[in-house]
Amino acid sequence: MVILRHHPTRIQPAVESRTSQRGSAARIPARTTGETRTRKETFSDPWDSPTENQVANLTSAIWRELNAPGGGDHDAIFDRLFPTLIALDPAAAIRLIAAAPAGRTHEELMRQLARTWTTKDPAAALAWAEQLTNSTEQCRTLIEVTKQLAETDPATAMTAVESHHLGDYDQSVMEDLAMVWSRVDLPGAQAWAVRLPAGVQRDEIISRIAFMAARTAPEEAARWVVANIPAGSVQTEAAISVLHQWAQQDFAAAKAWAEQFPPGSIHERAQAELANMTDKGMIR
Repeated sequence: MVILRHHPTRIQPAVESRTSQRGSAARIPARTTGETRTRKETFSDPWDSPTENQVANLTSAIWRELNAPGGGDHDAIFDRLFPTLIALDPAAAIRLIAAAPAGRTHEELMRQLARTWTTKDPAAALAWAEQLTNSTEQCRTLIEVTKQLAETDPATAMTAVESHHLGDYDQSVMEDLAMVWSRVDLPGAQAWAVRLPAGVQRDEIISRIAFMAARTAPEEAARWVVANIPAGSVQTEAAISVLHQWAQQDFAAAKAWAEQFPPGSIHERAQAELANMTDKGMIR
C-alpha cells in the first residue's frame, strides 16, 4: 500500500623546505642556485615550469622516506612530498608508483594521485585511470577519480561510473555519488535519478537523494519519496528518514504528514519515531 499523498503545508601542493629528521636530504633545491628556497619562493606556482632537478630531488626524497626504517615519515610523504610531486610532474608520480612494490603503500599512493590530480586536471586523471590494465586497480582508481570529480562536475563523474560499470565492483558507488550530486546540484541529481530503470537500485538512489533534499526542503522531499519510490521497505525507510529531518525543522508539519500514513507498520514506525525524538529532546 502506498503512503497517502501529502497535501503541502509547505592538498596544498606547495611544500615547505623541510629540515629533515634525517638531515637535509629532503630539501628541494632552488631552480637556478644551490640555495634552498622558502616554500613561497619555490612553490608559489607548482605548475610553473619545474626543472628536472626539482623533480629528481623530490622523487629521491620520497624514496628515502619510503625506504627508511619503519616506513619513514608518513606525513612527510603523503601530506607534503608526494602531493608536490603530483603538482610538479604527474608523469613522474606515475613512474614512482610503478616502481613501488605492491601493497598498502602502493595503494595509498594510487589513491592520492587519483584525488590530487583530479583536482588539477580531471580529464587527464580520468584518462590515466581508464588505461590502467589491472582491472581491480582500475576500478578502485576510477572510483577515487569520480568521487573527487563529483565535487565539481557530478554529471561527468556519474557518466564515468555508468560507462565503466563501477557499480558492479562496488554497489554503493552510485548511491554515494548521487548524494554528492544532490548536495552540489539537487535538481540535476533528481532529474538523472528518475530516468534510471525501475528496480531496487533506483529506489535506493532516490532514497539517498531524498535524504539530502530533506535537510533543506523536507516537504518537497516527502512528496518526492511518495511519487517516485513504490510501496515497500525502501519507501518506508526513506519516509522515516525524511520525517526525522522534517520534525527537527517543523515538528507540527511533520506530525501532520505522519498522520496521513496508512494504518499498519509504517504508521506505527512514524509515531514511534516522533515520540522517540520528543523523549530525547530533539525537537526545537
